[in-house]
Amino acid sequence: MFQLIYKCTNKIKDKVAALSAKLNEKGQGMVEYAMILAAVAIIAVVVLWNNGEGSLISSISKAFTTASTKINAASTQANPTLPASGGTGGGSN
Repeated sequence: MFQLIYKCTNKIKDKVAALSAKLNEKGQGMVEYAMILAAVAIIAVVVLWNNGEGSLISSISKAFTTASTKINAASTQANPTLPASGGTGGGSN
């Protein structure tokens, strides 16, 4: 009888140990993933917050300003009766 209990106890212990090892590996993988994600986020913040003339934010801002200027110029050229200031319209005062 004790032999049977001992065998069952050992099987359960082995299964718990295997499950514990799997869970520990998954936890380790999640920690590594979080560390990589944090490093990428820090690098992105450093790159974006470089406020110099050649920074990424400055380049994106210039691109949108240029696009906006060209769209306004094309709009005014296509319909010269619209006000050039880009007002919302809505009638006279």
